[in-house]
Amino acid sequence: MLTSNGLYKGFRVQIISTSNREEAFKMKADVLTKFPDQKSYIIFQAPNYKIRIGNFLKREDAENYRKQITNSFPQEIYVVEDAIEYTPKGNEEISQ
Repeated sequence: MLTSNGLYKGFRVQIISTSNREEAFKMKADVLTKFPDQKSYIIFQAPNYKIRIGNFLKREDAENYRKQITNSFPQEIYVVEDAIEYTPKGNEEISQ
């Protein structure tokens, strides 16, 4: 479903939530290095910085990706609902 700001309702994998800005930016750089194929995001929700990766329409796809990357991070990572960037391909219809 397209949201009012032009994004879709979907899922991302959250890597970390921390109040330490420096730690958050360091983790984002680490994510970019390890997973250049996926877009990563830093989100500030006072007082925490959250690092999220990916744009998935289906929770199942996000869970599968989480399982693939889970060994790269010492802390628990998990799937979260989020407004995602997505460009439908051709005549693709998005059902949510």
